[in-house]
Amino acid sequence: MNSLIPIIILIVLSVLFFWPWGKEEKSKASYVKRYEKELLNKCFGDKEKAERLINYELRRNPNLTREDAARNASDSITRDNR
Repeated sequence: MNSLIPIIILIVLSVLFFWPWGKEEKSKASYVKRYEKELLNKCFGDKEKAERLINYELRRNPNLTREDAARNASDSITRDNR
């Protein structure tokens, strides 16, 4: 019985250490940043222009999330440059 307690503690600590805490939030954050980075690249690093385009998309459709607005702005630039 005495040797069982350290084993249980070791298992609990292992689970706590290796549990994927917050991985969903991190992946979503990187997903959002992906479109903003893509838009920033298409704006040749002009942060103000990228922000204006995102705000324009948000004004056009207030129900959009920032990530959707960045994606729409990025798609618009691609479409306009064909």
